[in-house]
Amino acid sequence: MTLDLNAFDEQDKARLMAFSGTQRVAMGCWCCERLLPLYKQFRQGEDWKVVEPVVAAGWKYVAKGKVSLPRSLWDRAGELTSFYYFEGMPLVLFGVSSATSLLRAIKDAGEEYSATTVARAILSVRSAADEVDTVLGSAPRAADEARAWIESAFERLAAGAPLEPSGVDLETGAGLPEWWSDLVAHPNPVRRVKLD
Repeated sequence: MTLDLNAFDEQDKARLMAFSGTQRVAMGCWCCERLLPLYKQFRQGEDWKVVEPVVAAGWKYVAKGKVSLPRSLWDRAGELTSFYYFEGMPLVLFGVSSATSLLRAIKDAGEEYSATTVARAILSVRSAADEVDTVLGSAPRAADEARAWIESAFERLAAGAPLEPSGVDLETGAGLPEWWSDLVAHPNPVRRVKLD
């Protein structure tokens, strides 16, 4: 399986260029949050303690326009991206790589580059959804839902409406998609593949 973590969709980037840096960061948070339940469920150890603070920092930036990004957060996100890449665990990898993209978007929010990094986060959501559908061997439920999520976020931003935290409750499962329980019940929800 070939996987380029620097890849992004040019159309997504072009659409993102129409928005402010703060709106781009909101879109990055929104994407990263949608992957957090997958990441939290299937990661190894306490890794989610890296991704979750990145999302919190992003929402703080959206609310206040300023946030501190400790070097340790950058280092750990980079380490985890490398770890899951070399372990060949794409489903978990997309969660942490979206967090890395979000960190870059926060750092460069006022720059054109933030559109590229958020476009990478959007691609991570699409890729994770494709991986869910591959694991479940089903019709593209997750992929269809991801497309709808992404389109609704773009529409909200274009209408001047804010994006807000998802409100997914990881304890009760409230707000999680229908395919979630199928994935959790699957005998091998995180497949390992050789990544080129």
